[in-house]
Amino acid sequence: MVMYIQGFIPVGNDKSLASMDAHIQYIDLYAYLKDVILGKNNFSYTFSNVLGGSSFSIFSYYLSSPINLLVIFFSKDNLRTFFDIAVVIKLVLAALSCSYFFAETFKEKINSNLKYAMTIVLSVSYALCQYNIAQSSNIMWLDGVYMLPLMLLFIHKIVIGESKGWKLAIVVGYMIIANWYSAGINCIFSGFWFIFEYARNYQKKDAAKDQLVNLLKNGLSYVFAMVLGIMLSAFLFIPTVKALQGSSRGDLKWDKLFDNTITGDIKTVLQNYVYGATSAENSVALFCGCIVAIGVIAFFLNKKIKVSVKAKCGLLLLFAILSMYWKPLISAFSMFQDVNGYWYRYSYLAIFVLIYIAGEYFLGSEYGMVPTSVSAILLSVMIVLLNHAKHAQPIREVYATALMFFVTGFAFGLVIFIKSKNINIRFYQSSILLMAFLCIGDSVYNSVLLMDKYAEHDSYLRSKEAKEASKQISMIQSRDRGVYRITQTYAGINANYDEAFAHNYWSLAGYTSSPNDMQRGFLDKAGYNIMGPNFCVVNTSMLGIDSFLGTKYVLSSYPINGLKRVKGIGEYNGRKTYLNPYALPMAVQYKYNNVAYNLANHFEYQNSLYSKLIGKKVSVYQPLNFSLVQEGDIKQKKPMIYKVSLPKNGKYAVYGMIPWNTWVNAELNVDDKYKIPYSSWLSPVVFHMPTNDNEETANVSLAAKTSYDIKRDGVAFYALDLKEFAKITSKLKTREPKFMQIKNGNVKIRTTAKEKGESLYLSVPCDKGWTIKLNGKDVQTQMIGDCLYSIPLRKGKNNLSMHYRVPGFFKGLVATLIGIILLGIWITVCKCFKAREIF
Repeated sequence: MVMYIQGFIPVGNDKSLASMDAHIQYIDLYAYLKDVILGKNNFSYTFSNVLGGSSFSIFSYYLSSPINLLVIFFSKDNLRTFFDIAVVIKLVLAALSCSYFFAETFKEKINSNLKYAMTIVLSVSYALCQYNIAQSSNIMWLDGVYMLPLMLLFIHKIVIGESKGWKLAIVVGYMIIANWYSAGINCIFSGFWFIFEYARNYQKKDAAKDQLVNLLKNGLSYVFAMVLGIMLSAFLFIPTVKALQGSSRGDLKWDKLFDNTITGDIKTVLQNYVYGATSAENSVALFCGCIVAIGVIAFFLNKKIKVSVKAKCGLLLLFAILSMYWKPLISAFSMFQDVNGYWYRYSYLAIFVLIYIAGEYFLGSEYGMVPTSVSAILLSVMIVLLNHAKHAQPIREVYATALMFFVTGFAFGLVIFIKSKNINIRFYQSSILLMAFLCIGDSVYNSVLLMDKYAEHDSYLRSKEAKEASKQISMIQSRDRGVYRITQTYAGINANYDEAFAHNYWSLAGYTSSPNDMQRGFLDKAGYNIMGPNFCVVNTSMLGIDSFLGTKYVLSSYPINGLKRVKGIGEYNGRKTYLNPYALPMAVQYKYNNVAYNLANHFEYQNSLYSKLIGKKVSVYQPLNFSLVQEGDIKQKKPMIYKVSLPKNGKYAVYGMIPWNTWVNAELNVDDKYKIPYSSWLSPVVFHMPTNDNEETANVSLAAKTSYDIKRDGVAFYALDLKEFAKITSKLKTREPKFMQIKNGNVKIRTTAKEKGESLYLSVPCDKGWTIKLNGKDVQTQMIGDCLYSIPLRKGKNNLSMHYRVPGFFKGLVATLIGIILLGIWITVCKCFKAREIF
């Protein structure tokens, strides 16, 4: 209802929670999922994934939640509506699972209308907590949020003797399948929760021997359930681990576990418990309703609760808070990775701890009017004082939150007072209802503020762009049914590199959390620079490397020397369709040689790639003379200016690069014809320089905002000699195999080698998943550029076949089948003996 009123749903409105990475990545990936379900693309291997590769790890991180199956009912241009509905479903599931947790955990104590109402209030507080709205754009993490209460509940049941450990195994297996990342966070937390549950339910009256036996029995049941859960998901989990081993994401950062320091200011836990507050580095926001904070403080003030229980819950709360500020715990709950954005991805754990302790007060004990009222007043005063001492949050929201603490505390206290005086039952029930609506309204108001902050406000435009892009790609593919790549240019900066997934074409770009570092390294050497741990910047067109990789079409908002406008295909999203006449086929025969790779700069590296195929040194790129005519000066606002001498004769495509030591956050300007942000996030290193035949020089200015920390010896300007380039590429095109069939995960090529020493260059990245046969026998492959396949041919006829199998999938499938068998045995034993599990 809130999202409907706010203009998120239904179709046609202009707001969506699909902002930030959801806009850049996930919407395109959901379109990809839809294609896979319809049999139009593939998870095991797809050339939509940068230069080509398995998307199993992409599926298991972004797309494997069963809720995503609903994508089949939405068109590609309406996926933002799907996204918002999926968020709502997950938040509803979070409320239901939290409600079930409290109903089972405190089932003997929830015995009044007020406690029933508070169960609902706390569950809604969990569903609408700060984390769930602020991280709603990272929708895949919400699977861990709604599964957390179920996992902790079944650990509770193991500890108290109701066991049912097999249910925990099913929950863990589902969590890993739905999203392994949040499942990993939950699994790490589960170990600490098991210890807490055991301490919470420790009975002194039992003999020490019985306690030890019980601990070992329950501990083994817990461990076996966790291991069995991993086995149930192994068909997805093991291939994911294998895939991540080819990426920097697979390197775990263990050193932070031994960095025994506190980072940030712990006071921000309370200081940020304000409407609309967001998490930032070293400063977490945990708002989950005023009533929750009141319940936490009241729990420790309530004299009717045993000191030992307070101590145990106090340690749990301290642990939850330290997990935000103590580096060993930060490292563990960050999955042993360095995090540079979306801070406190696991803060829902701390929020659940707060709600649990509030539940201990409102549901598990005899609450009182005094602790509640005192807690409300204390919180009101502390929130105001902390934010006056340091203006961390908007003063309006600070006072609104302080007032709500007071009002909520008064409302709950009033309900207790009415009950104690045995006033008319209908009046009592009405007061409960009003109090519950007040508390829920408190969470709703915070959600509205956060939705407004995090929402995408041009969803209709984005949907229109998706429809236009799909139409443009469809027109190209209907005209040309060959095998080739397509790339795009951007006038500014952009990170929408997953459109090949969305529209089912082959590209050079990709942006996911499980990149292939071998491919990124190759593209970086060729001029498409690595940016962060996830992708390479591919927002211009370098004809040399594009042609080498078989890029036949370029969608560009500006003309590029050497490319030809395709007639009959209009302009879509401001981009025209251009044909690259120099594009090589996806496979080319060449004479194997020892030509070395020149790593002097990106242009010389591309020269050496062509030299490798030609068999001798060639220079399709030629260096241009240039001079620095003006030094940059930040204080005087003078840009750095280079004057470049252009070729006098012939056709050329001109490029430049002004590499940096540190980002200088500049604007690059080429003769007022081409302007882009430069030396900053998402900016390229190599840039296109538009030129005309009659121009003798070009001026390139760099207006920096922070410094001119430039690598002076790395500055270079090159011209691609289009006439010479045409000769070389034409020669290489004649070496295309007679028969070539390249599909996702399958390659078949028939060709003839006239002499010994010939090899076949394939624009397919090397990968352990490929089974390669030449004339029915295994073949020892080589590499071009430490990335792409080079297949040694035998003199005479050669039949090459390649088939891709996802590494680790078979082993994972066997482990899953064994897990299912063990689970069946466990369930059967439990039901046959109708007793606690024997494990």
